Amino acid sequence: MAHTSLNNTINVLLIEDLNYDAQLEQTILEKSNSKYSIQWVSNKEEFYKACEQCIPDVVVSDYHLPDITAEEIIEYINANFKYVPVIIISGAIGEETTVEIIKNGAVDVLLKQHLFKLPQAIERAIVETSKRKELQEALEKLKKTKELQELILQNVPVGIIVATKDGTVIEINRHALGMLGYDTGNTPQHFSAEGFFVDGSQRTHFFKVLNAKKIIQNYEARVYRKDGQIRICSFYAVMHKIGGQQYIFTAIIDVTEQKALEDRVLFLSFFDPLTQLPNRALLKDRIDLALMRARHNKRYVAVITLDVDRFKYVNDSLGHKVGDDILLEISQKLSKSLRDGDVVARIGNDEFGIMLIDIARNEDIISVINKIRNIFTLPFHVDTNELLITASMGISMFPTDGNTAEELLQNADIALAKAREQGRFTCEFYTKDLNKKVSDYISLEAKLKRAIAQNEFELYYQPYFNIKTRKVAGMEALLRWNSEGNVISPATFIPVLEDSGLIIDAGKWVIEEVCKQLSMWKKAGLPVKPVSLNVSPIQFQQTDFKDMVLDIISSYTMDTGLIVLEITESTYMRNIDYTKKVMQVLKDAGLHFAIDDFGTGYSSLSSLLALSFDYLKVDRSFVMNVDVDPHSSILIRAINTMAHTIGIRTIAEGVEKESQLQSLTGLRCDYAQGYYFSRPLQIDAIHTLLLQS
Repeated sequence: MAHTSLNNTINVLLIEDLNYDAQLEQTILEKSNSKYSIQWVSNKEEFYKACEQCIPDVVVSDYHLPDITAEEIIEYINANFKYVPVIIISGAIGEETTVEIIKNGAVDVLLKQHLFKLPQAIERAIVETSKRKELQEALEKLKKTKELQELILQNVPVGIIVATKDGTVIEINRHALGMLGYDTGNTPQHFSAEGFFVDGSQRTHFFKVLNAKKIIQNYEARVYRKDGQIRICSFYAVMHKIGGQQYIFTAIIDVTEQKALEDRVLFLSFFDPLTQLPNRALLKDRIDLALMRARHNKRYVAVITLDVDRFKYVNDSLGHKVGDDILLEISQKLSKSLRDGDVVARIGNDEFGIMLIDIARNEDIISVINKIRNIFTLPFHVDTNELLITASMGISMFPTDGNTAEELLQNADIALAKAREQGRFTCEFYTKDLNKKVSDYISLEAKLKRAIAQNEFELYYQPYFNIKTRKVAGMEALLRWNSEGNVISPATFIPVLEDSGLIIDAGKWVIEEVCKQLSMWKKAGLPVKPVSLNVSPIQFQQTDFKDMVLDIISSYTMDTGLIVLEITESTYMRNIDYTKKVMQVLKDAGLHFAIDDFGTGYSSLSSLLALSFDYLKVDRSFVMNVDVDPHSSILIRAINTMAHTIGIRTIAEGVEKESQLQSLTGLRCDYAQGYYFSRPLQIDAIHTLLLQS
């Protein structure tokens, strides 16, 4: 075996068939504190050839390889190189498989999600293999003379225990006694090796492997000292027969401090000690990994650097303890606002780094930015202080703004510097086009908040008609916004209401306005028709939604049966049980329900039967070609037949031509709505229409 110490270069033979995994493992080793010479092979032929050319210090192999098994690799290494440790890496294996791998002679099994521990695993394997070599040489010398045996037993720098197969200790050296908290001059009577283990499952596993393989090495377990203190020890044990009796020869090394130091050094290398978040180094690694996936999946990755505004002022005026508490609260809120797979890191004193993965379009991160901004709209409560804390952000995007983690972080920092020049609580994209979109979004959100507060919204009503009689059968309430003399398209402001959560307040206003209007029409003696209104998925999922609706309708004198709540397929399919409970309460109060845009979602017949809808609105995408496309006719006929069978009336949306209406009449639609009959009307025009009806 080549001479190796942790101060010299460690020769690693890496057996991995996947290029991506091999690159990741090499990167982890190269970034550690030790020096590695890595030879990578990907198949059986290359493995044998590499072993003929050079004896490695350690072998690291993937468990699943196409043309050679891990057992064959372990067997070959153990047969040809006496003191070369083998470490097996696997994505996910069970305890039984792990036992088999250890039984076959591997020194360690490392899961791929713990790859960052690979350098420590290699170093520990080499150290313990070296100790094992020393022990083996010592054991060989033990056989020569009794005096030499006793001398080595008591002076070898590891704990030595000789026990019978049932665990009864018959020999223990001073080092082992001291390690276990006993008087080094007195061997305790009736001392059992089985009692060392804290974890019973570890004890069972240890003896299971030892009985099967007759040898176990580099086995780490928690053991009790005499005073009850728990230590972490590494075991090397062999089962040997002498005079017909089985004995267990065990060497023990206390690795408690070593493990604690390794874990601490590892943590400080990759994590921030205050917030427990990843640091800049780990964030860069995570970004590089995300970029590899993004190139393969043709997706975008966003990198955000976030800086707390005027944080130095907080530290100087209120003290570092308050500053630290604020940073902790920010880190927790940022972590909760992100999706699984996204990463938030602390990369500076008051600076955080955020990585967003799996982005389909650049524009999709605008809603995420809005979520992050919302964190800083409410006061932070620290001790007795209520503080308004804001933050500025710089954003870069892959692939437009960089191809590496370093480039993306650098460009996000440049964008952050521009944001800070604009003042507090601002954000800037490295890409100018996205800057304008974010600016427009933020401006529109602010205007919408004012619109709700100052009652700038109004309702238009679009009637729908009985197909047979051509008379008004009902109408749909539609939200409109006249902002400073400009009519804003619902397609522009509704998504912002949804993303910002303002849709909850806006939706409540719509329900109250419809109830108020129905009450006024009734008092005026008008022939009132049912009014349907759209319910946002966000609004419907609020736990107090049904109570809010019931509170509003109880304030007005009207027939609750005139209110129809429209929900989409995706809304009610989110949680069928929840939807059923809400609908039942409101239907008991007299309200009706309609499925909006039917056919564009993923509903099933069983869900329709379970939920008892009153109306089904056939989406305009099916109606637009009903007069020329036989497939549309077949589909609408099937929808009508299904709906009528279970007692649901149908409303065809988007009717614009007489020919469409004629086709729908033959297909047994109940009602039709569209520009052919009427555009959405303001309240005065609706009054006139109701009087005429």
